[in-house]
Amino acid sequence: ALLENHELASLPPAANILVLADAEHVREFRIHLMAYRYELVPLPTGPGAVAKAIEALAIPKARVLIAVSGVVLRGLVSGMIERTGLVAVETMGCAQAMASLESGECQLVVADLDDNSWMPLVKRCGVVFPMVGLTDDPEGRVAETTVAKPVQAQRLLKAIEAALDGAPEGVDSDFWPPSGGGADADRNC
Repeated sequence: ALLENHELASLPPAANILVLADAEHVREFRIHLMAYRYELVPLPTGPGAVAKAIEALAIPKARVLIAVSGVVLRGLVSGMIERTGLVAVETMGCAQAMASLESGECQLVVADLDDNSWMPLVKRCGVVFPMVGLTDDPEGRVAETTVAKPVQAQRLLKAIEAALDGAPEGVDSDFWPPSGGGADADRNC
């Protein structure tokens, strides 16, 4: 019904969705649900499959914001993150990334420290929000949460674990600029 009435976009980005679908429609549903956390159970099915899907949705998965401009590097990092069981959230620019963090959609940022377009985001993260940095030159940076390029999956995972372990209990809402964009938001990113 959500697809037929074009109401899927009205769901919050962090929505958990359980879909029971005829086998012939599974591929179509996967395409429409890519932006959400979902479990898809093909019909016919038994109660065991439904219970397993509900259990999988109940286990929280950290959502990782990917602040990387290069298409190849962004895809590589997103793939590595998805394979670990986390959810990769790609962003196309600094303003969009700031909005995702402000909304509470993501629990961690992976940012390209060599790309100046992400520096306002990197500065905002600081000690308030957990971040993993990717860089060509890791010298003088925090070793636990900085990964040298070319990125290796094992190192990225260790850095993500270190960043999440050291994360504060909650994001300080006073740290973020007021919502609504405007001139200040454009000037910051």
